[in-house]
Amino acid sequence: MPPGGAFFDLLVWVGISENLSTNGKDTPLHILPISSLRFEILQRYLASQDGQYTSMLSFRPTGWTYSETIGENLNLIKPTSKGNITIYGVPYSEHSNFIELQEFVQFLRPEKIIPTVNVGNAVNRGKMQSYFQQWLKA
Repeated sequence: MPPGGAFFDLLVWVGISENLSTNGKDTPLHILPISSLRFEILQRYLASQDGQYTSMLSFRPTGWTYSETIGENLNLIKPTSKGNITIYGVPYSEHSNFIELQEFVQFLRPEKIIPTVNVGNAVNRGKMQSYFQQWLKA
């Protein structure tokens, strides 16, 4: 599915927005929903392009490929391929890192914080609460 819809209507990047097209025949770069970045769906999408392309390279943003080693050496990321479809899992997270979380808590100063990560036991829950208390005192 080529660019279109509300998200792309909001882009105001000089040099980019005027080069976006909703016609997939105009460009070899297509943007698909992240849920479509699976081999079986990409194979159907490639087939729907009336033979204009013979193969597809996809970049799927995901936090599951991140490691400290890869974080500093992106050339260590290995693709997976099936036939003429290749997918690279690119390290990405929609979640804040620890410092961003700390800065957000210190800025917002919420009355209550309910952690959802690292809370499998009382010791870890206590650690999380102690971080929050320290941040709120700063």
